[in-house]
Amino acid sequence: MEISQYSRATVQPQTQVDALAAVSGTAATGRAQAGSVAAPKSSFEMIAQQYNLHAMTQDEIEQMSSELYEAGYISLKDHTLLSFDAEGAAQYLQEQGLAGDGASIDGVSYANVDGERDIISEWSKKIAYREQQGQDAEDTKRILGLLQRLDSTRVFGASGITV
Repeated sequence: MEISQYSRATVQPQTQVDALAAVSGTAATGRAQAGSVAAPKSSFEMIAQQYNLHAMTQDEIEQMSSELYEAGYISLKDHTLLSFDAEGAAQYLQEQGLAGDGASIDGVSYANVDGERDIISEWSKKIAYREQQGQDAEDTKRILGLLQRLDSTRVFGASGITV
């Protein structure tokens, strides 16, 4: 299935899995029908398998976001929001004397001592913080939904069944 440049960023991952299944003659679960060759994993599934969203470094978050954007799963806006280094920005503001110690953006504390972050937990907290502040949380909710789909795909595979 050919995807135009315009529609790349708006195609939902499951739609692409279904399209791949239709082209390859497999069921939407990504499993081969009797007598056919198994379909290759979708790019969404391959991206999901590469990352543990509960323990990611900032570099891994940026890399994953770039892969999702380049594959057409997220818009440029979502790529920017997902890959933004809020902890680095808060640290910079502190270094410049523009914010006090312990400053954070969106009220979230970030990396553990190993530099790893649970980005699903972070984005859940961002939603709560934004709603508490009376701010719009639609972009944040959309990104959390994507992250949850990635995590589910990593754990259960494209079919939603443990593989």
